[in-house]
Amino acid sequence: MKEKISAPKLLEALKFLTGCGIYFDGISLDVRTLDLSKAASLKISYPDNPIMLTGLKVMAIAQKDLYTKGNHDIFLRCDYRVVKEEETEVISNLNDFVAPLPAEIQDFALKLHKRYLEAGLTCKLDVFYLGIRFIYSHKNKEIWTFSAAHESGYRILIKAQNTHIYTDVIEMFPLYLKEKISRGYGCNKKLFGEPCQKGCHGFSFPLDDSIIDISQNIEVWLDSEVSCLQRKKHTSN
Repeated sequence: MKEKISAPKLLEALKFLTGCGIYFDGISLDVRTLDLSKAASLKISYPDNPIMLTGLKVMAIAQKDLYTKGNHDIFLRCDYRVVKEEETEVISNLNDFVAPLPAEIQDFALKLHKRYLEAGLTCKLDVFYLGIRFIYSHKNKEIWTFSAAHESGYRILIKAQNTHIYTDVIEMFPLYLKEKISRGYGCNKKLFGEPCQKGCHGFSFPLDDSIIDISQNIEVWLDSEVSCLQRKKHTSN
């Protein structure tokens, strides 16, 4: 698509970049409107770290040449991994994913990752525009996901569909968690007559301090769900 930007928006963007430490020599931003076609020359610099502009150019080229479905917005994310010769292990991406979170939540996330890879689940990294997901699956069936998106923040999404099998386990959970599970998940409009709340994504929990209170319950819950799937596999064999 051909990118277009109005003169006022361009001026606003350049002023923002100036505030970030990028300098534009050859034009004045102290104007009401800006016409770059009238500039005799334009020099862009970043005195704090000149190589940064080279990095931006590399990311812009990568965006043009390496953009694929499931790996969107390389430039906006400054995803340097796409230009590496060797494949990046998913744990490297996950470490970056959890880095902004409090240490206790980081530990919780990394523990789940390790626990369920050892249990035989696979982890697939999925990037959709500025959203990112780590999808944990048994065979091709998604069990749970770490997700970060602009509209919903950091979350863990659980797509447990066998809760009716281990009701004795769920009965030991805190009341609000039991009630959430008993309600099920799916399209809010169809199931609950409510506006869309992304219920189709699964049982959704924010990755904040509240998750620590139920972290052991989450682990027991996932253990039970994975166990059900593994038993079904052996039975079918």
